[in-house]
Amino acid sequence: MERYRVRSKAALMMSLAALLLLNAEVAAGGTIIHESATLGPTGQTYGWGLGETQFLGSRFSTDQQVNITAVGGHLVEGTAGNLFGAIIRLTGPGGVPQGSPFSGSEVVASTVFDPCSSSTDFRAPLTATLEPGNYALVFGTGRLGSTGGAGAMPWQGQSNLPGASYIIWNSSDWYDTNPDPPPRFVVEGTYGYCQASGTSCAYEYISSVQVGEINNPTACDYYSDYTHLSATMQTGTGYLVTVSNGAPLAQNQCGIWVDWNADQDFEDANEPISVNGTPGQGPYTAIISPPPDASLGDTRMRIRIMFTGDVLPCGDTRGEVEDYTITVTEAAIRGDLVTPAGVDFRDFAVLARQWMKTPGIPSADIAPPGGDGVVDWLDLDAQVDNWLAGLAQ
Repeated sequence: MERYRVRSKAALMMSLAALLLLNAEVAAGGTIIHESATLGPTGQTYGWGLGETQFLGSRFSTDQQVNITAVGGHLVEGTAGNLFGAIIRLTGPGGVPQGSPFSGSEVVASTVFDPCSSSTDFRAPLTATLEPGNYALVFGTGRLGSTGGAGAMPWQGQSNLPGASYIIWNSSDWYDTNPDPPPRFVVEGTYGYCQASGTSCAYEYISSVQVGEINNPTACDYYSDYTHLSATMQTGTGYLVTVSNGAPLAQNQCGIWVDWNADQDFEDANEPISVNGTPGQGPYTAIISPPPDASLGDTRMRIRIMFTGDVLPCGDTRGEVEDYTITVTEAAIRGDLVTPAGVDFRDFAVLARQWMKTPGIPSADIAPPGGDGVVDWLDLDAQVDNWLAGLAQ
């Protein structure tokens, strides 16, 4: 594996200025998701070479969704030009890219950067959402928009951290490598829900959300975190949610998602909620019903109003996104709609007021489990089955 020594003091000063600007951009940073080696002394001018025919990579895995904010490591620039940093999807923890050197479908995200001519623990901004799986952070040049550069990854005074695993592209193929002393790769990000936002408030946006204890009229703010507002829901019971559009157009769409298993994504089969009135001007309505196997406690509900296109819980679109909290509790006796505990005439009165109508709050739409959007004979039958059950003593 080639080593590389870098260039002049003048270039060093120019790169230092660029580095100060870059560091200002990424100062917020995030949690270190992956770190291959300890950091040796900075200010080094040579290390394991990065060029058009030699790329270095560090493998890592994640068992949960992670939102990447920056990549980097102990880096130093060589000749004028720039380098690329790419996150490559691998087939397994010991895999290598399948392309030559990699295919477009393997590249999750990439960035182009120009490190300093005297080594620093460098970071370049990069935005990506990684699903659980296996990946490699790869540095090189001559690909993915980088041109004419060369650089190195210093190694003096560094040692591997647990789980470190490296790969190298050497002109024509990928190989496992065990550089000694090792280069330092770093991936930063945050664990949690994928990023989502609106890009314009001139047209459609969320003007109010009503569900359970939540009644929240709002102005447009692209994305708003209202997770301090919570609606309590019992498993197997349906709850009406109403979303209003502040600047409606006929083409507008509304999407609602609830993370029932609290795994910090909205990708499971029952997590997209069926919404009535979309596409259209709204208001949009839906019945939200925690499934029997929903995780108890707090979880997230995401709501999006947008223009045309695929309605997805992640990414940026015209419109607005708001997040709320759903607090899931164990199912009570079906038909026990109001306090005190137990199914009696007070609960029947609630059902009677909602007869053959869209469910209200509390919802008498208790059958089938989760409701069907209307209060009818199915709900009466379920209430009769539990008549006088659980009455408070």
